[in-house]
Amino acid sequence: MKKRNLYRPAIMLAACILLAGMTSCSKKEDTPTVQAESSKDKSSADKTLNEAKKESEEELDYANMSAEDLVKDFIDKKELSDEDWLWLVSTYRYVPINDKLELEGNITSKAFSILDEKNISYGSSKEGIKKLVKSEYPQLRGKGYEFMGTLFGLSYEELSLAKEGIKTEKDPFVLKYLIAAVGNNGTDPEVGAFLLDMAKHENAGVRAAAATWIGTSSNKGMEGAVETLIELMKDKDLEVAGSACGSCGALHDDSFVEPIKEILNDDTKYELHEDCIYSLAEMWLDYPVHQYTSEPAYRATLEYFKKTPRTDDVPYWGTITDISHIAESNFEAWKNKASYYNAEEIVAVMKEILQDPKVNWIGRSGAIDVILAHGGKEAFESLEPIINGLSDEDARFVQESYQRKKLDN
Repeated sequence: MKKRNLYRPAIMLAACILLAGMTSCSKKEDTPTVQAESSKDKSSADKTLNEAKKESEEELDYANMSAEDLVKDFIDKKELSDEDWLWLVSTYRYVPINDKLELEGNITSKAFSILDEKNISYGSSKEGIKKLVKSEYPQLRGKGYEFMGTLFGLSYEELSLAKEGIKTEKDPFVLKYLIAAVGNNGTDPEVGAFLLDMAKHENAGVRAAAATWIGTSSNKGMEGAVETLIELMKDKDLEVAGSACGSCGALHDDSFVEPIKEILNDDTKYELHEDCIYSLAEMWLDYPVHQYTSEPAYRATLEYFKKTPRTDDVPYWGTITDISHIAESNFEAWKNKASYYNAEEIVAVMKEILQDPKVNWIGRSGAIDVILAHGGKEAFESLEPIINGLSDEDARFVQESYQRKKLDN
């Protein structure tokens, strides 16, 4: 491997030794072989292990390297081997974890971006993931759980591996990714108990992750899910409360409506209003499948938009367009079930918002989208004299938005 031979043997040993539970490493020239279960005295083996690990860690001067340094021996390849991929991923161990339970900006992520730009393929292997989740480094265990699963969820083997982590993992960064890995499996008693336990964790980032994943459609019927999310809506941390408010709609349970209304009626909690309306809309409009219905959620949504006096924060500008999305293929059949649905009522309140100079102009512009979605082209075109007649200090922004939408429609 050309120039990387200057440091690769020690680093490859690190990728194998530093990740606890690894099976074996390919022997390189001048690289010590460590066998903890050999016939040698155990203390001698431990000493050899520690010395080799220390030597290999010191070999990579990560702080003074660039992303290009990390991939210089990969750029002529079409695909990374499992060994190459694991080596590169293992360099995440040098990256600090911030208070948000995220890895700080780093050259390893940039290195993977370089591979993407050059169309060099790579991917996680089952064995690689096993090694990562058993690493002594939280950065690597977290990455291991992040790499688990597909669009169709975890395999049986991955879920079993994750359940091992559920029993032992304590690091908040790793827990965040472990929650995401198993989050769709809340109806499994062991996973469900774990998610509910994480909802009480002292770290807000962990609680927020639990709130997000408890409120997924696959967790309908998960024991304790509804009650836990209602409690998390009251969390003192804004991210946690917002995650609970924004995820609960996927469970399609009307028990959430009253707690959400309580938040929507508190103008000081306007930063949570977007998440609340998002969930209400999911419950009564259910875009894009338009399968579920909920009259209480519909009424709560319209009450919020009708509430006066309006301000720059209420209705919060981000709430408006949450009800502007319609999938035509499913919508007509849904309307036959949603007897509460009243397009004229929606259009009427949106016209009020559109003309109210106290409402944030972005929200007023969003009202145009809602009118078009529920009132059709005729209702949209009828807005022109109203739009042209606006004269407040933000009128031009709303007028320009309307003209742009007019060109698109």
